[in-house]
Amino acid sequence: MSGSSRNWRPTTIRRFIRPFPTSACTALVETDAGPGYLKALGNPEGPHVLACEWVGTQLAKWFDLPTFDFSLITVAVEDEIPFAKGGLAEPGPAFITRAESGEPWSAHESQLKRIANPEDIARLVVFDTWTLNCDRYQPPPEGVAGRARVNWNNVFLSGEAPAGQLLLKAIDHTHCFTVADR
Repeated sequence: MSGSSRNWRPTTIRRFIRPFPTSACTALVETDAGPGYLKALGNPEGPHVLACEWVGTQLAKWFDLPTFDFSLITVAVEDEIPFAKGGLAEPGPAFITRAESGEPWSAHESQLKRIANPEDIARLVVFDTWTLNCDRYQPPPEGVAGRARVNWNNVFLSGEAPAGQLLLKAIDHTHCFTVADR
């Protein structure tokens, strides 16, 4: 399918590797272009999260934030990709990102000191505010006591950076545009 970033354009899912218990039931799969993280139809969040992921990732690129290489790929009936929370991915278009080395931010200061693009931290906060992305940080509703919801796993620090450094990447935009009031 068309619409990939850079030159990474997988066309076929070769095998399922493992599921993840994420809200969109992401699965690691092997493609004809290497491993990738797949978000497919049939996930419990609904098909709109795939559109949010596509548009949000395109906007992050436009906003000059580093992202994973991404593409659309077709899940075939014979692919049989199980979700961690039960059920199977439905046949049809799916969003996929190229797997790469790195780690989610653990909230440790030592990781922040190694970031090769610290200027993108503020840019990511502005981006999330602009796109209403509540999946990295969501304060409690106004007038309600409680703690903010913080999802460190949605801040990825890529190993595809200069030696000894990490590159902050904007990932997981499935919840962009979905919060009516902040």
